[in-house]
Amino acid sequence: MDASLWAFLLNSPEGSVPYPWERCFDLVTGMLLYKNRLNGAVVLDLRPRVNLGGGLYNVSTAWQDLTAGNQYTAASNAVQWTPSLFRRHINEHDQDTPILICTNCCTNQLIYFLVPQLITHCPLCRRFMNFFA
Repeated sequence: MDASLWAFLLNSPEGSVPYPWERCFDLVTGMLLYKNRLNGAVVLDLRPRVNLGGGLYNVSTAWQDLTAGNQYTAASNAVQWTPSLFRRHINEHDQDTPILICTNCCTNQLIYFLVPQLITHCPLCRRFMNFFA
């Protein structure tokens, strides 16, 4: 993932996605993702609430579905997630603050995830991630 997409996600999610990235929605899985048109890189956005701009939001249960019963989320045992605590993680753009995780535990290629909290195990295969950022 390059700096232009990361800056967009942090500072101006209401604007246009920077070239060469495009925002896509997979109708089959119901997941929001970003694809790089030049090199084919994919970033899966698993955050529950994402500001799409123009007053539109993507609200998804993908994160809860993938991590249901997963004891490997970094904060799952330490904190009881209440609605008031959850609201603290909503940033000034009225969306979940992105945390970038990258791993290659599921496939031979690098996979990027945008997640709402720190994790140690892959949300797809539940294996310990080889590395994360």
